[in-house]
Amino acid sequence: MSIEYIFDTENIDLSEMKLMGFFISSGNYIEGDWRSTFHLEAVKEEKQREYNIEFDTWTASQVSISPMGITLVGRGEIDGIEKIVNSANMMDGSVKTFDSMMRYRENKEIRLKVTSSLPLDISKVESINIDGHIIEFN
Repeated sequence: MSIEYIFDTENIDLSEMKLMGFFISSGNYIEGDWRSTFHLEAVKEEKQREYNIEFDTWTASQVSISPMGITLVGRGEIDGIEKIVNSANMMDGSVKTFDSMMRYRENKEIRLKVTSSLPLDISKVESINIDGHIIEFN
């Protein structure tokens, strides 16, 4: 099922608005007579590190950071995964926190993605903090 909304923005200051969405991917190719009304491009800019982090029901073995947020990849049980504290430590000393978390299983791997409302300039990320684990990216 798909829902489409159209908003009248004539009397709205769009610089003060935030558009967010919740998307689910099944990983399956869908055939049929359909098309999108907007163009999405894959995020090509990404930094990735092998790094083991033990959680209660799973172990992350890979961490990546992109303008969209932080992704942890690992194995174990996805049920019971609670919110994980994540932040990016920027080169100017500021700390960027993340608004939302998505988790899903892709084949036998668990993928946990944390995102923020604004894109992250990963060239200015010094390290990330995942539940007290500091992972350097410079």
